[in-house]
Amino acid sequence: MRVRIIEESVPVYPEMGPDAISLFSLHAGDHVEIVKILRRKGKSWVQIQQPNGQTGYVAGSTRVFAIRKVVLEEKEANYYAEPNSESELLGVLKRGIHLTVTDVKKEAGSDGWVKLVHADGQEGWISGRARIRVLPDNPVEAGRKQMIYGGIWLAVGILVAVYLQITNPESQMMMIGYGAGIIGLLQLGQGLIQYLQGKKEQQ
Repeated sequence: MRVRIIEESVPVYPEMGPDAISLFSLHAGDHVEIVKILRRKGKSWVQIQQPNGQTGYVAGSTRVFAIRKVVLEEKEANYYAEPNSESELLGVLKRGIHLTVTDVKKEAGSDGWVKLVHADGQEGWISGRARIRVLPDNPVEAGRKQMIYGGIWLAVGILVAVYLQITNPESQMMMIGYGAGIIGLLQLGQGLIQYLQGKKEQQ
């Protein structure tokens, strides 16, 4: 998972432990990848990786903002240069566009604002009222799992329906088998779409 550092300064250590000497420091706004979360002597540590590939450990209490890929579910949303509807209008985003959330600004008495990065690298803000859906960090793996679960439901549904058709064709329970099969088929299709979209993004 990619995150943005919120704290002003965060020391990065070569190993877990307060006695280690800091290699360097991360600063507010820096982006890093979380490799894994670990515990040592009752304290949590996070192994991080910088964009240049350098790795290290930071305290588990470090405050970060999770950078997530999303898809816009509103018909359209105005895209502003600043978190203010009076600022420059950069464009109008359409439903289905994929974006990356890098910040959220909450304001008392309002819906707040969401900072996004367009695929072309342009940064902007949309109203917090706009409906967005968070995409899985690994759509290929998520799609593969969904296809497996869908296949299982489909197989169970078919087996139940066939068994009841042979043993008790008048049973109302056959509808359960058909229902499980339909659910499995839908899940299988959704998983396949997600898998193919993830593969396309990796290319």
